[in-house]
Amino acid sequence: MPTHKFLSVIFLYFVLTGRVLNPTVSVRDSSTAGETFKKQILVAKENYNNGNYTTSIRDAVPVYQYAQRHQDQRLLADAGNLIGLIYLAQNNQTEAMKYFRQAESVNKEIGDNDHLAANYLNISLVLCDQKLLDSAIIYATRCLVLSQTCGIRNLAVMAKNHLGDYYFRQSKMALAEQEFMAVLNDPNFQSDWENSFASTGLSQIRSAQKRFKEAAGFAVRAFDYAQKAGAKWDAARALDLAQQAEWAIGDARSAYQHLRLFKLYNDSLSSVEKDKDINKLLLTEKSLENERLLGKTQISDQKNKINQLIIAIISLLVILLLCIAVGVYRRVILAKRENQKLQSSAEAIQHQNKSIEKQNEGLHKLNEDKNQLFSIISHDLRSPFAAMQSTLSLFKSGDLDNEEMLVVTAALEEQVGASAHMLDDLLLWASNQLSGIARKEVEIDLVAKVAKITGVLTAVAKRKQVTLTHQDHTSALIKGDADQIRIMIQNLVSNAIKFTPEGGQVVIRYLQHDDTIDLIIEDNGVGIAPEVLTDLLSGSGKLTSTYGTAKEKGVGLGMQLVKDFAAQNGVGVAAKS
Repeated sequence: MPTHKFLSVIFLYFVLTGRVLNPTVSVRDSSTAGETFKKQILVAKENYNNGNYTTSIRDAVPVYQYAQRHQDQRLLADAGNLIGLIYLAQNNQTEAMKYFRQAESVNKEIGDNDHLAANYLNISLVLCDQKLLDSAIIYATRCLVLSQTCGIRNLAVMAKNHLGDYYFRQSKMALAEQEFMAVLNDPNFQSDWENSFASTGLSQIRSAQKRFKEAAGFAVRAFDYAQKAGAKWDAARALDLAQQAEWAIGDARSAYQHLRLFKLYNDSLSSVEKDKDINKLLLTEKSLENERLLGKTQISDQKNKINQLIIAIISLLVILLLCIAVGVYRRVILAKRENQKLQSSAEAIQHQNKSIEKQNEGLHKLNEDKNQLFSIISHDLRSPFAAMQSTLSLFKSGDLDNEEMLVVTAALEEQVGASAHMLDDLLLWASNQLSGIARKEVEIDLVAKVAKITGVLTAVAKRKQVTLTHQDHTSALIKGDADQIRIMIQNLVSNAIKFTPEGGQVVIRYLQHDDTIDLIIEDNGVGIAPEVLTDLLSGSGKLTSTYGTAKEKGVGLGMQLVKDFAAQNGVGVAAKS
């Protein structure tokens, strides 16, 4: 086996399993949502240290994807660095470098110098495998400086060892020896593993200088250090260097002993190599699968970025349109202000004209109602008063006997009652139209109120031979103005009696609901034409003098008062005929 190739394998294994680059560093992420993934990355690192690369990458990739989705930078760098180490273990420098570079960028951004120093050393290893030794030296030097600044002694020693290796590969023996000796003589940190690495390097230098006796001495020291560290690869390499140097100086006995030990170590490592090859195949397959998963994640991320870009563009367009709209709006506002100055006077005048027109309409309707009302009064009150005047003349003449006197007196009483009722309605209507009647809301027992009204109107119904029935009902409390409620019920019941013929009946009953009660007044009278009923309920019809089934007179104000008072007391009025 060629010397440089075997040495590269030893160095690679040493770096990947070294304590400082050992990725078993705690994930410093306090996010509760990432606790599971923090534990998972630790398991992945443990599997990596044990050489279970397939299992390690299987656990590391979901952590990496989670960190990407949730923008957990520290966890992203940690998982990315581990994935890079796994790719480096299977000699896939391109993929390894991609993850190391990303981890380097993230650690710089978050200021994690401990992990950044390790990233520098890992990048130098990839550059070395790519034969870019000058670049590898630059990054190893960065690692050394940062490690010394942060007080990471073990990582500083590793950086010196790898600088020595890179200088040796460039045949810069003096610089290489300087770095290796610095490791062996470091007063602040000593490690059997690192000392074995440095002694092996010095043995190579002495062999290249043909100083084989010194080369054999350094190789034996390297073997002793490797045995203490339990590093079989380093022990085998040291034995190989020792036997080569001893053959060169003619010490066949020592050379034979060391060659025999080398064969024993090499045989034990051959099975490890086979396992490693099998593991590498499995890892390659798993890596392809993980690359597909990462590809899907990246596609998803790209879609999200495209969506975000589209949203940003739309937002910019909206902002631009808003700016244009604001500019146009400002110009329109300025123009409107000028127009408003010109139109303000016209609008005020127009508003006043509308108000005057509305008042005129109201006054005109009131005047029409007044003229119609006075016309009805002049017509309908003239006859009752003429009849009363004639009756009083008969009383004065003394020409009536007792029986005739009773008949005339009853007729006079009826005429006076009708005229008084007519005048009451007239006065209430006039008061409501001119200044409004003061409304006082109280709690009213509806059933008791109806009973009191029917008690007064029963005599009127009996004279007309109309049956007035008030169905009994439990007490029902309502709120409203007592006088207005009384006038409404009195007018409705009076109208029912008025338009019911002799022998007819008027029934008052109730229909109880959850939070309302219906007062129903039914009669079997002459009915009302549909168009007249519509006018009565809407209040749009003209006041009309009407006559009942017994020629009772009225001025048509009763239903107008019912409608007005119903609106003021929140009462609904409905009728059908």
